[in-house]
Amino acid sequence: MNIPKAFFEKSLTCEMLGLGRRELEYLFEHCDQTYRTRLLHLEVWAHMCLYGMSEEAILERLNTHSTINSM
Repeated sequence: MNIPKAFFEKSLTCEMLGLGRRELEYLFEHCDQTYRTRLLHLEVWAHMCLYGMSEEAILERLNTHSTINSM
């Protein structure tokens, strides 16, 4: 799965972790795919459980900002 940095710009995850633009840039330069996926899971969880976003809205956001690579 390709998770671009743009997915996390102005995200709940960055807000919760106190990440600014420079910190997010550093994070994406140094973290592996597994860590990015965990951040994605945190973002989805926050939208669903804390803010009550619908499954359809989350799927739309994921489809807009991420891609799944074939093996």
